[in-house]
Amino acid sequence: MEFRQEVKFDPFSEKAEKFDAQAMKEDLKANGIYRFEFDSTSEVEDGLSRMGQLVNHPDSDGRLATQLEATGKRDYGRGQRGFSNCSLPPHTDQALRSPPLAYLALLCIQPAQVGGESLFVDSKLVYRRLSIEYPKFLEVLSNPEIIAHRFEDQFSSVPVFTALEDDRIIARVRFDELCYSSIAGIDAIQKLREIVEEYTVRISVKQNQGFVVSNSRWLHGRSDFVGERKYLRYLVAANNQNDPNLGFSISNDSNRDIAVKEQIAEIVR
Repeated sequence: MEFRQEVKFDPFSEKAEKFDAQAMKEDLKANGIYRFEFDSTSEVEDGLSRMGQLVNHPDSDGRLATQLEATGKRDYGRGQRGFSNCSLPPHTDQALRSPPLAYLALLCIQPAQVGGESLFVDSKLVYRRLSIEYPKFLEVLSNPEIIAHRFEDQFSSVPVFTALEDDRIIARVRFDELCYSSIAGIDAIQKLREIVEEYTVRISVKQNQGFVVSNSRWLHGRSDFVGERKYLRYLVAANNQNDPNLGFSISNDSNRDIAVKEQIAEIVR
């Protein structure tokens, strides 16, 4: 039986609500993603600071916000495509960081004239798809001796999917020059790329709208664009490797998978 599609939570189907710190906390706990509208960036910064420690970045300002916009440079350094008008495939930020970043917030200050849609992928769906249809590839992607990531000048063998002791899974997904695979992992990475593309949601984010995502569950990216496009990005650190906000749980998936398969019986052949 092939697993083609899943009935799933859709954070993009309803209108974005005004930013509310409590609603953000509840949505992130339930689904790992929160969509909102904001009147001021300070209220969002304050809400994020209550969720964890805002992380300094070499490109961030005094408020620990990084302004993402095309700088006009033709030569972008490693990991600097965010400052271009090029597309960014769905990915995990700072994949090698330990413990991983808990949250990533993206606030639209100015949408692009053409293009620049935001891309989102729930890696829990990707993981579940792999476990059902491609378990051998999932085994490869969970092997720390096959996949390596780069963070600044450090290299480390860290798998795409890491299992924690409490049945949670942390996803670290990249398809750029910051991720490396041995020959044994090439086919698995290609299949991962295909499934990520299949599950990618494209959305045009309006001015003064934003998202907060669990960085070790939801992948984010963007399409290429024309004209000015300005976003603010905030990174929020996890308290430790056992932070309950990291990754996604698979402990209660068995019953839900049965229900899902029944709902999609007409889709799955």
